Amino acid sequence: MATFYPADPQSKLRSTYGRTALAQIFDYFPYANGSTTSMSTSAISSDAYRYDWVWGSGNDDGIARPQAWRGANTAALVTRYYITEEDNIHVSGHNLQYWQSNHPDWILYACKSDGTPTHDIAYTPGDTFPDVPLNMHNPQVVQYQIQDLLAYAQANGYNAIALDQVVFKNIMAGGNPELGQTVQPGEYGCGVWNNDGSFTTVYANPKVDNSQWIADLLNWVQQAKQAANAVGIAVAVNHPPGNINDPNEQALLRSVDITLDESGFSDYGNYQNAPGVFMSTYNYMEYVQRLGDAIGLIDRWPNDGTTVQSQHVEYSIATYLMANEGNADLYVDGNNTVGYGYGSEEYFSQYSAQLGAPCDAMYGGSSYDPNNPYLYYRRFESGMVLVNAGNSSQTATLPSDHTYTDINYRPVSNPQTVAPFDAYVLTTTGNGCQ
Repeated sequence: MATFYPADPQSKLRSTYGRTALAQIFDYFPYANGSTTSMSTSAISSDAYRYDWVWGSGNDDGIARPQAWRGANTAALVTRYYITEEDNIHVSGHNLQYWQSNHPDWILYACKSDGTPTHDIAYTPGDTFPDVPLNMHNPQVVQYQIQDLLAYAQANGYNAIALDQVVFKNIMAGGNPELGQTVQPGEYGCGVWNNDGSFTTVYANPKVDNSQWIADLLNWVQQAKQAANAVGIAVAVNHPPGNINDPNEQALLRSVDITLDESGFSDYGNYQNAPGVFMSTYNYMEYVQRLGDAIGLIDRWPNDGTTVQSQHVEYSIATYLMANEGNADLYVDGNNTVGYGYGSEEYFSQYSAQLGAPCDAMYGGSSYDPNNPYLYYRRFESGMVLVNAGNSSQTATLPSDHTYTDINYRPVSNPQTVAPFDAYVLTTTGNGCQ
């Protein structure tokens, strides 16, 4: 009898063990040109069963998408999008004039590269939102933001929050274009103007020191998780994977329920230029899931325009399956353009392949087969996955008593040559663990 590989401790995500489990990245995504990409409530109601969680379900246009998701899939985690260092205007209803009149000393301003304070309001590059940045070093600010966000989430059908830009570096710039200012190169989010006209520097130049920023960010997330979990709300963060031996990385992962890796195994389509991405992503996924956290992977293939090729879908599924221990989800797309990518449903028929539970952990590499050092295997109840994570062809030896079918219907032989940076997801009849 087969002995299946044990799943990791259960996270707040429903178990993804033994399946290609999916996340939806945004269902409403605005562009700077005024266009949007979005899912209708009818599409959500029809397809919600496919997804375990939604990063950033949008209701800013008045459409009740969160309720549609949860009405059609009671197990789904549906998140409200938020950036920790900003006051989300759709959540609070507060614009710049409100903050200037009520709490001008909460607004975060920029400094020049030499630390000289300015009256340029800080901003997060790339977000295109008219949200006022606040000083998250101030305990009153943090308390206000978290209470406001959780109240909004509960009132609007969300059971999770999605915190974006959770990075261990102060990325804020100066001269906020969304609030009518001109971007000033070299400026960074720095401090606050007090009511008496003095300036308090909170953050040093991020090229020199990010220690205060990291401490404040960790405090924000830790307080959010404590308050959110107490009312049945999960906390997800968009955080680039870091060194799992870093105490800050460990502290963050202990303070969240889900982490989103926006680069995934594809490294934004650059995986062939960074062969170490496969093992580093694999090890990070394993570490996160052992903590009882969930992890979402985004594999984007921008080098191919808006069309994701079938072999790339297969590579994404194969690499994901190598490290899915029951707490991982996948999202695959191409470039984010109007009508495609973030905000739209990107579903591929290959996701439906049934491999069942894994028989064991991933194996392979140079210690397993010195002649094929980049080749990795994982056996499943009804199939096998092969990944070549290197820049030369590798030769895989398959069990001789099974017949395998590739999910893209490519020919399968034994031994099987696997091209550089290629992967096979193979199904089989009978017991794949024997």
